[in-house]
Amino acid sequence: MPVGTDTNALVPRDRSQSTASSSTALVVESSSGTLHATLRFARRRRFRVEFTLDVVNAGDEQLLATIYARTRRGDEVPVEPIAVWIGARTEAYVTLALGELGAFTTQTLVVRLQGPNVHRRLEAAVPVFWAPLWGLAGALLASLVFLIAPHLIPQIQSLVVPTVVSAGVPVSLSYSAANASTITWELDDAAQHRIDGGSLHDQVGRVQMHLPNAPQAQQYTVSLRATGVLGSDLRTATLTVLPNATPQPEQTLRISSISVDDANPPDGGRVTVRYDVNATNGVVQLVDAQRVVWSSASLSRAGVTILALPFFGHDKELQAQVIATRGKQRVEAGVGIIVHAGNNSATTPPPQGSLNPTGVTTSATPVVVIASTSVRAGGMIDVAVATHVDELQLALVDASGRTISAQSVSGDIGIAHIKVPLGLRHEVAVIATYTLGKVQASVIRRIPIVP
Repeated sequence: MPVGTDTNALVPRDRSQSTASSSTALVVESSSGTLHATLRFARRRRFRVEFTLDVVNAGDEQLLATIYARTRRGDEVPVEPIAVWIGARTEAYVTLALGELGAFTTQTLVVRLQGPNVHRRLEAAVPVFWAPLWGLAGALLASLVFLIAPHLIPQIQSLVVPTVVSAGVPVSLSYSAANASTITWELDDAAQHRIDGGSLHDQVGRVQMHLPNAPQAQQYTVSLRATGVLGSDLRTATLTVLPNATPQPEQTLRISSISVDDANPPDGGRVTVRYDVNATNGVVQLVDAQRVVWSSASLSRAGVTILALPFFGHDKELQAQVIATRGKQRVEAGVGIIVHAGNNSATTPPPQGSLNPTGVTTSATPVVVIASTSVRAGGMIDVAVATHVDELQLALVDASGRTISAQSVSGDIGIAHIKVPLGLRHEVAVIATYTLGKVQASVIRRIPIVP
């Protein structure tokens, strides 16, 4: 006959029958075999109380052992490993452990054995002899933790990294922490892939970060973690890395175009020469067939030069020449003009919006005005159009004379825009070239790039 019943827990009593015993055992005999089970208090170790569960299942049924802690208030709380399967004709020896705090609140440890034809429960009491001392020790420990916790909780006091940097430029991470036993840092990309990182040995210091080159702007996350006796502290910062400007190979010196506004200027008048050249050094001049120079001026970044004609008193055939130099390179190009005498209009004021030899408009009311005085990379430069023009082109040129971007825009009265690409760090020159009737002129302004 089976020992024990399904309705009553096997809780052996001590000699006084007043408290549960710290061990219990059962033997169940059935037609499928014999079941031996023992639950007993084993020992008390530092910060834990251990029990042993021994089960010898000689039957043909698989059993499930579930473990609970019965509190002094009568509640049942699962205890790791919570459940253990015991196969048929199998022996199981399991160590069950309660933390000191759990042991202090637990009255008995309960193990339920369940199978198709088995429903039994073992219950062993948790020894309480040391409970008052442990309670007092817990109170003292709580007081001690309350007093020293501020000195044991790790804290990151500062994390300083630049907000925006250029790829390939050395970047430093500055930090300070307190109450930390270990400090680690990481540099992760937008996909959370680790780029750099490591351990830091000092509570206060600086570490060099290595940023990879990229063809476009990238965003990274810098994280700093301090770990100590009572937990850890984490702080993060965001770092934007701009790509380095790729050095441009030196272009072959060339004059892409040359033209004059009037190929038949009057005697003593002016000749407006327009040209496109990838150089900043050179000269624009008027020469005759004998190579006599009658007027000259330095090459203009704007690509527009106005030259004054002398009074010949007769028709004169000349050539407007552009000569550009760069180091040992020299190129030249020219366009022919014929000066007509007898139609002197030297004293006639130039048309509205035309340029004088210094490149400044002579009109009292400017036709086109570059309104922006500074701009951020990725921002817009505003160009005000005061008078309707037939054609308006906007271009951005860097310090080396390289055209960054160019576009044709509406010549209607209002505001036109040109966008500054990301990644620019210095200044750009804005060139607004407009056509008004037979007059073509350019307005130039250098605009700094601000952070």
